[in-house]
Amino acid sequence: MNDLNADAIVLAGTDLNLAFDGQDPGYTVVDALDVHVELLARLAGKELTLEEAGAD
Repeated sequence: MNDLNADAIVLAGTDLNLAFDGQDPGYTVVDALDVHVELLARLAGKELTLEEAGAD
């Protein structure tokens, strides 16, 4: 595999985490589902507002 100097690979499909659950692919993975869940939890817990999250 060629080294393309990527810092991370984004799994943009929210169900892709199921395919890779518990596996170490050998590179940094940013799972879009994890990002969304964390943001929604912070909004629900009033730790963050939509404006602070960058929503227009």
